[in-house]
Amino acid sequence: MSEAIKKAENFLKTKSIPKPRLDCEVLMESLLGFNQAELYANLERYLSSLQFESYSRLIERRGNREPTQYIIQSREFWSLDFRVDKSVLIPRPETEILIERVLVLRLEKHAGVSPLRILDIGTGCGNIAIALAKEIPAAKIIASDISLSALKIAMLNAKLNGVKKRIEFVQGNLLEPFCNDRNLKIPPFNIIVSNPPYIPSEQINELSPEVSKWEPRTALDGGIDGLDFYRKIIAKAGDCLVKEGFLLLEIGEDQAEKIKEIAIFHNAYKEVKVYQDYSGKNRVIEIWKK
Repeated sequence: MSEAIKKAENFLKTKSIPKPRLDCEVLMESLLGFNQAELYANLERYLSSLQFESYSRLIERRGNREPTQYIIQSREFWSLDFRVDKSVLIPRPETEILIERVLVLRLEKHAGVSPLRILDIGTGCGNIAIALAKEIPAAKIIASDISLSALKIAMLNAKLNGVKKRIEFVQGNLLEPFCNDRNLKIPPFNIIVSNPPYIPSEQINELSPEVSKWEPRTALDGGIDGLDFYRKIIAKAGDCLVKEGFLLLEIGEDQAEKIKEIAIFHNAYKEVKVYQDYSGKNRVIEIWKK
């Protein structure tokens, strides 16, 4: 096994894979059903010919720059395991800042509200909605996505994480299923969250092949300046929020000021704050409705 991992590592190095050793170990763990400790305890074990062939196919896929998370169909987020495939964006650790802010707002601004009504727009694999359902069991959470394929993955993840009955999944474009021309179709929300597409169209092909070649473009492409979805969401969110409700959006590190301007332009909001991720980069914008 040790020799197979070493050969695989050398192969991935020729393909300019950023962390070849780590990927080789993760793929071996997935193949054999081991955790890291079990892998290290069995490095001298021999692989069967069938296992070696299967491992070689996994390594070949990684050499083609397919993300490891898609190969093993798994990604950890908020200490929870999520099923992922090419129909959904792979959750990033920095998105956990959104979860943290919602939990703070729940305590500081909505402590007496029950049930807390939360909407997750563009839920993807469901990581945001599911993490919030685990943290706030009494909340009424709705998760929406325009992609039926993404919703199927999100519903599977809700089931796997034991929160299927706590989340309502809705297919639709942004806020259209919930409010239209100031006519609320359902009761307003206390908090709306979203990690919308925010990469400028022309910059997508400049991203790593793992992103540009494999992740769904619809989950990345934010239009010419990357702000198309912020304009659409901010314009309508005020109609879907309760008085003094909150809109929280993940943002690109250089987009905060422009998104602030978009929010200020709309008279529905009274305060805008920006929060950084653990790398010190602007990551979440918090917009408070009047």
